[in-house]
Amino acid sequence: MAQDNSTDKVYIRKGYHESGALGYEIPYKKGRKHGIEKWYYESGALQYETPYKNDNEHGVEKNYDEYSTDIKCLALYNNGVNVASVRFDT
Repeated sequence: MAQDNSTDKVYIRKGYHESGALGYEIPYKKGRKHGIEKWYYESGALQYETPYKNDNEHGVEKNYDEYSTDIKCLALYNNGVNVASVRFDT
């Protein structure tokens, strides 16, 4: 997909599993990752979501179990630097 890097419009790049199920959604603004990137299990459940700001991880990344019911891991990023992480036993 062609992107117009001169505007503030957000474009969503999507990828799919071989089964045709949605695999990921990655938002881009001016050619850089910007917004919440989401990856999905083949079942359609959310696997993880990572916030981006100007192509750097920025905020709280959440990693879910295969049913999207429990959070397996949280990671805090500040302009691409992992500040803290915690893993949960489920």
